[in-house]
Amino acid sequence: MILRKYVGIFIVLFLAGPASAVPVTLTANQVLRVDFQINGPFSQTPDVFWLGFGPDSPIANAIGSHHASLYHGSTLIGEYVSSLAGDIVGAIGLHPAGAWRSADSLFTFGSVTTVDFGTLFESNEAGHVEFSIELGDLTFDTEDIQLVHAIATDFASSFTVQPLPTITSISVVPEPGIMANLVIAMLVSTAGRTPRVR
Repeated sequence: MILRKYVGIFIVLFLAGPASAVPVTLTANQVLRVDFQINGPFSQTPDVFWLGFGPDSPIANAIGSHHASLYHGSTLIGEYVSSLAGDIVGAIGLHPAGAWRSADSLFTFGSVTTVDFGTLFESNEAGHVEFSIELGDLTFDTEDIQLVHAIATDFASSFTVQPLPTITSISVVPEPGIMANLVIAMLVSTAGRTPRVR
């Protein structure tokens, strides 16, 4: 479920800096939003973009399917849906939690969505990803959220294209009608922070 309007009371938590982490539990009635900035231009244009979580992001209750939407500015590029981890409970690395590929990419693993990235990978372009789960809950540290663009080398492998996107903000938003919205605002350095790739 994708939320277009955020309503209610916003509680802002300011973090100590780009290396800081806040533990977050995402439930089925919430949407995780990750805003980012592209740091192009690149000598080689990426053909894969993915969202991932750290290797120790425990699922306390089965999440069913999970859904991720990639936006360039306010324009929806493509929606990703997968139920691959739907019945798993325990500490797993949800990689990918969302994956998108260009039509000519070699990457075809899992439920990757074929999209037209357009001008997303040009210099200083901004975008965001919205992520939600059908059931249960997922716990993760904000510093373990990963956004990666890459060039595929086969159906399931790729090499990253540097520099990676800068994550500019992370927010968790309950559904409309719930009277408290939690927004986790990250204070980034001048250069911002890029995800750790594992």
